[in-house]
Amino acid sequence: MQRFVKKYLYVDSQDASLRTLSLYMIAAYLFAVGIRLILWYQHADIDAYWLHGAPLPIYSPDAGLYGYYAKQLLAGASYPLVSEYMPGRLVYFFVSVFGFHIDWVMFMLPAFLSSLIVIPMVLIGYALTLPKVGFYAALIGGIGINFYTRSHLGYMDTDTLNLFFPYLAIAFFLLALRKKSLLWGLLSIAALVGFYYWYHSSLVIIAALAATALLVTPFILKSRIAGIVIILTIIVALFVVDTSNIVKRMGDYVESTQAITLHGAHGTYHFTNTLATVSEALDTSILKISPVLVGTGIYVVLATLGYLLLVIARPALLAALPLLILGYGASFLGMRFTMYATPVLAFGFVYLLCLLNTRFARRHIPVFGTVAGIALMLYNIIIVNHSAAPCFFKKMMSLP
Repeated sequence: MQRFVKKYLYVDSQDASLRTLSLYMIAAYLFAVGIRLILWYQHADIDAYWLHGAPLPIYSPDAGLYGYYAKQLLAGASYPLVSEYMPGRLVYFFVSVFGFHIDWVMFMLPAFLSSLIVIPMVLIGYALTLPKVGFYAALIGGIGINFYTRSHLGYMDTDTLNLFFPYLAIAFFLLALRKKSLLWGLLSIAALVGFYYWYHSSLVIIAALAATALLVTPFILKSRIAGIVIILTIIVALFVVDTSNIVKRMGDYVESTQAITLHGAHGTYHFTNTLATVSEALDTSILKISPVLVGTGIYVVLATLGYLLLVIARPALLAALPLLILGYGASFLGMRFTMYATPVLAFGFVYLLCLLNTRFARRHIPVFGTVAGIALMLYNIIIVNHSAAPCFFKKMMSLP
């Protein structure tokens, strides 16, 4: 079996200096930000989207909420240090420290935050001894359409960093395995803590990533002692950690009701359950998040195949499997969850290109294939940009 994997499914290890990795990160980051700025160009001549020279920056309902929190903080209000207010605090920071206009911060910040995803992607490639694969995957994944729809200009939401934190944790975990260093393991835990304080529904994802990492570690390190210690850790955690919040949150998403009913002294009140609207597009899937997008289904199938082959060759990337599963779970959880699979799929797509390149005498297939992947994402981004609009013009939008 090992001989078969080595001959047919394995891409030769690569190496890269710190300088090269830094250049990969900078280039991929600037590229992702630049692509997101296209929306500004497309909307620059639409007068209705601008007011007194500043953009109408609220392209999602939550953006308005976080803008409100930021304005309250600027007015001297005080909020607890919990995830609910973190995006508002971030907007407040840039306005108060740098003096930027709040509308411009709300409009521009999503592009600069969401593009940070390329950093852990390059690190994952390095940890897998595939730095070029990581770079090519970052170019595609940084603008992946499933993620772009929730991270473009004006979309100030927790989703802007909801990929950065978990994938940074995975990158540090893989580096811990490669270098057998406790420091990288502690950094991985720190990234998950950051995710917890950023995203109010992160507990389920954190638990899945932590459990997968614990199960993967003994197989990668090939250590029985490590396996025994980790199994004991899981058993102890099941008794010590309060899992009720995790289970409850999962149930809230899967079995969300359309309305919340409260019985008061003077009557019964019915409120819309916001979790029931999380699945912005019902009857959707990762294969087709919108009827107006082109080629995404074929890309996802090929990328998933590539990921499976990559995991066979380098099992450490099983650590990212929960995020791929979450992406496929969009069929019943909601469209937004497709974004979690974006970086994994980018890795799978590029790895498949590299395998084809190996089998067909190195004809630069990864380069041309990456360009094709970027072109596919860019074409769909232009489509999304045409339908994107501030929430005041929601009825004009054709995408869910």
